[in-house]
Amino acid sequence: MNTVVRFAKAQNKKPNIILNATGCPTITDFMPSYLAHRKWDTISEKHKRYIPTHIKKCVEIIGDLPVDQILPTHATQIAEVMEDSPKNHRIQMLLFVHMLAH
Repeated sequence: MNTVVRFAKAQNKKPNIILNATGCPTITDFMPSYLAHRKWDTISEKHKRYIPTHIKKCVEIIGDLPVDQILPTHATQIAEVMEDSPKNHRIQMLLFVHMLAH
């Protein structure tokens, strides 16, 4: 069984153990396939450069979860951290989340 341990730094909580019983790829495992998808053909080069950084920042917030374990509550966690971010960074993250949804 693949086990990923993540630390919830922002909340100063004890580490959570995330079990990957299904063997589903984690966010970072899936990232190369996601970025190679044809939907990126319509995205500007400028935005393409920022996307991997935004994904990594999301992973820092919620952990490198298996993609089948990502829940709406994780989006809330990301949003809470974004509220405390500088305005420019917040706008970039919102654009990224918008692109993920489409």
